[in-house]
Amino acid sequence: SAEYFPFGYALLRSVRQSFSDKNVKDHGNDSVKLAFKNLVQKKKVRDVFDACNQGAAISLDSSLKDIIFTELIRKVFHARTNEVIKKYRDEHFGRHSKKGDGGTTFRGFLRARTRKAAEKK
Repeated sequence: SAEYFPFGYALLRSVRQSFSDKNVKDHGNDSVKLAFKNLVQKKKVRDVFDACNQGAAISLDSSLKDIIFTELIRKVFHARTNEVIKKYRDEHFGRHSKKGDGGTTFRGFLRARTRKAAEKK
């Protein structure tokens, strides 16, 4: 709902700051785990989430709030990190990766390198 818009904005901003292609380069496979752990522990995002719930007629248990908060972060975090990882993969490992082969496919690259030169008569 509209009252949780500030939380969504703060969450997306924090996710973008906590995870980028630089994290993937630096930490490899552990980058997602480390970034998620850091994001859940950020006090600022939790404060914005709690502030959105101040005017609600129904108050929730703190344990239920923790579950909802963690699940919301997990969903948003994985949606955003999947886009970053997909872009990184396409850029560095994709079929038409521009990394070192001039934009050709891997098979085309191998064919060009292993083809025998035509003999001149």
